[in-house]
Amino acid sequence: MSPLSVEHRGFFGSLEGLLRHYSSRNAHVVTDTRVYGYTMFFSCSTFSPADSTTYYVGIIPDLVPATVSGNRGADVPRGGTIKRAQLWWYGGTAGSNESISVYVRRNMSTSTLVQTIGDTAAIKTFTNTALSVAVATAERLEFQINTPLWGTNPNNVAIGGWVWIEYDPAV
Repeated sequence: MSPLSVEHRGFFGSLEGLLRHYSSRNAHVVTDTRVYGYTMFFSCSTFSPADSTTYYVGIIPDLVPATVSGNRGADVPRGGTIKRAQLWWYGGTAGSNESISVYVRRNMSTSTLVQTIGDTAAIKTFTNTALSVAVATAERLEFQINTPLWGTNPNNVAIGGWVWIEYDPAV
């Protein structure tokens, strides 16, 4: 005979009573440690950046970076928190060692620094794994690149990057 049969229902009162009885004696907490998130990718066509110019990189790989914010960005598909961002800079000619700053830009108004690098390497990786930038569904994201006044300008630069957005699946 099953412990949940009619004969035993009187002692526990119901299936719920039975479960409460055993749960109270064997209680333990289960923590969901999974991380929920997604990656948004950004890239552009090769270009030769000018001195002291701000560029914006979006999701359309066939377009050169824009000098006006909002023209190349992508809409956030699900709100959450940007936790990490990375942008790769591949220069045909490296250029001199003045500092280049890369930012993640939200809604054409708020920029958060990813990293600043000043060196003569043709390949640069701008990375920040300690971000905590809240974003809502449909906000616009893009990378912002601030170029310096170079002694020698880089040319034939290709750019690719991504942001990692974590979210709460219960929301």
